[in-house]
Amino acid sequence: MSAQQRTLSRKSALSLFVTTVSVMTFGGALEGQAQVDLNTQERLLQFNLIPLVPSTTDVGPLVCKTDVDLILHLWKHDAPDLGLLRLSEAILRRHLQLGKPISEDELKQKLNANKAIAANILQEYFQTRDASLSDRAAQRAKLLALPGFPITFCEHQGTVTQPTTVKISFPFTSTYETNVLKSNQNVSSGTSSGLGGTLQMITAGLRPYDVMALSAGTTSVRYNKFSSKSFDAITTQGAYQFFLDAFDSTGAPIPGTDGRPIDPKLNIPPPNMITVDAVAFGFQNQTSYRPTFHRETIDLFTPQVTLSRQNWSLAGKDADNRCWTRSQDPRKDGFCHYIDLSLTVGQTFSDVKTQQNANVAVSATPGWRIPHSDWKLTLPATATARFYENFPGGRQDVLLQTGAALTYAPDAFKGTALTTAVQFSVSATYNRNFSSVPAAAWQGLVVLPTLTIAFAPSK
Repeated sequence: MSAQQRTLSRKSALSLFVTTVSVMTFGGALEGQAQVDLNTQERLLQFNLIPLVPSTTDVGPLVCKTDVDLILHLWKHDAPDLGLLRLSEAILRRHLQLGKPISEDELKQKLNANKAIAANILQEYFQTRDASLSDRAAQRAKLLALPGFPITFCEHQGTVTQPTTVKISFPFTSTYETNVLKSNQNVSSGTSSGLGGTLQMITAGLRPYDVMALSAGTTSVRYNKFSSKSFDAITTQGAYQFFLDAFDSTGAPIPGTDGRPIDPKLNIPPPNMITVDAVAFGFQNQTSYRPTFHRETIDLFTPQVTLSRQNWSLAGKDADNRCWTRSQDPRKDGFCHYIDLSLTVGQTFSDVKTQQNANVAVSATPGWRIPHSDWKLTLPATATARFYENFPGGRQDVLLQTGAALTYAPDAFKGTALTTAVQFSVSATYNRNFSSVPAAAWQGLVVLPTLTIAFAPSK
């Protein structure tokens, strides 16, 4: 397929997706809105489980590196402290029919001339590296997890090769809440269950390293004791993320992002060992209905701007802060201890005028990738201020949220047509909302286990 055909294909896919999102956002006749509770926006956001612009961390293997590059890396570097086994020449001889020791240049020439067998070399390497891995797990070891909103840091013939990706996700949730009604006047605990589906499309922006995305999805939540709080929702989102800066743990810019051509002798770290600064301009539209999509209760449309620093190392240079997953694939190395920071400013418009507000949120999420595992522990803390413009007598809120989240994300399963990824997370978040309107003030704990199954076309 030529570059022109790929461009036309991308534009066609994007046009179709924009049309779908527009219909879901604005289509359909609106019925009269029912009365909504004072904290309905927090309730909807609580179940918005697939953010449009997640952290660039944990997006998979080394970008720009082919199987040939990985073989050369494994062959040259012996790192027992990382649990890696040096790629033995016995494996290379078996596949490349080598009769004597070989130099790096000779090996590179042979690998480039026999790229079709590079995957077989890697598969045998991972099988022999850890005898405890089953055949299926060994085949999975070099597969990448489904990306969230990654930036491609490589260039090819002067252009960034950011691919267009489509992902379908199905989250299944259950909650335990100590204050289901989100009110200090009638505090009652309860549980809920929910399911949903989201279609997400990501493609290249207009500048190198910019990315843009659209997503549309539905969520259905049912409370067992408080059926009046059950709802269905349609959420659509769009954003354009401007790349600002990228650097490693020493502060050195990532090759190719500083305006100079990439030196092929320089190494680009894995994505989880790159710190990224970005600013995203986007919108979120949430429409809530009474079950089952029978009557609209509220529509919230929020344009917003987010300034973020993602995956900032908290423990010095690479050698002091380098962790790896269970597969111990060096392309999945990441900072053991890191932090994500963000500042978001938005304006929420609503057909329920009393819910319109200007808002600003500050978030800090320190994280720990647990070595030799597919687990990650984060401790997010967020402060959100809302200034309601049309509330009788005025209303100002400050919502403080803090807690812990444990996430398990094993390697994806790659099939002939689809790649499937499974992720499990459980979070416990304490919420405290201060409000100038006493009836809107509340506090409570929300425990939220989530199982997400995602599908993307195999490449």
